[in-house]
Amino acid sequence: GTIFVVIPMIGNSTIRALGDTRTPSMIMIIAAVVNTILDPILIFGLGPFPRLEVPGAAIATVLSRMITFTVALYVLGKREKILSFKKISFRRMIQSWKKILYIGAPNAFIRMIQPIGVGIITGFLANISIEAVAGFGIAAKVERFAIIIIGSLAAIMLPFIGQNFGAKKFDRIKLSIKESFKIMLITSFIVYCILFMLSKPIALLFSDDAQVVKVFTVYIRMVALFYSAYGMMQIGNSFFNAINQPIKATMITFTQMFIIFVPLAYIGSMLWGYYGIFIALAVSYILAGLLAFTMMNQRIKEWDK
Repeated sequence: GTIFVVIPMIGNSTIRALGDTRTPSMIMIIAAVVNTILDPILIFGLGPFPRLEVPGAAIATVLSRMITFTVALYVLGKREKILSFKKISFRRMIQSWKKILYIGAPNAFIRMIQPIGVGIITGFLANISIEAVAGFGIAAKVERFAIIIIGSLAAIMLPFIGQNFGAKKFDRIKLSIKESFKIMLITSFIVYCILFMLSKPIALLFSDDAQVVKVFTVYIRMVALFYSAYGMMQIGNSFFNAINQPIKATMITFTQMFIIFVPLAYIGSMLWGYYGIFIALAVSYILAGLLAFTMMNQRIKEWDK
């Protein structure tokens, strides 16, 4: 079912780039609802359906993704009319692939950095205790929801900046970055306050082990405070990808992970255990956010000349 994942990812990004952000959201919501409905039916064999257990969950996932695949193709083909099945020469195809891979290859590397980073953190924590790994695992799951606004902003800034860069409306780009940072500061502070107050009750939903709860609480209270800096790093990635400078986007993420975080986390784990690892992650967000902000400012100043 991999094709049912890849095509909608490309399709939804294309639809957003055309200025429609609502349709991709609706496509993903419908798929999630269908998956949620089909899961218990196929896993437990409700009604006339056989009990399939784990294979049932897999089938439900593939069926829901087939819906996103079908709808994305319909929107691109019928509504937007941008799909073409005309034959093209091998030379033109290679030229097209080069342009796509110029942006795609560095971004693929960026996507790889995140799971590599999680693996490194987990490795450091495993040398400390099982409870440290478990607490971090809970934090990673909760964090996906905590940074959802930041992720949404970073995703939408890519087509927005790209469109305005192409139209040479640089003032709109500057304003969008300014306003996005305001939104990230405000929402991140609200999210931090909520997580700070509810960190222990949230952790207890996953584990009643006191040490696991403590690790989760320490992570949330140290790292979540700097989600806005992490958001600026993500905006920086979108900014440089949108203006056709993907290497700079890769440099921001690479610097955050391998130049700042990993060395500091190694030293911190030796000195202060998981406290040192979480401090290192927070510091890496701050410095990478400042790096992204500085690099964007330099590029924007060039437009004013």
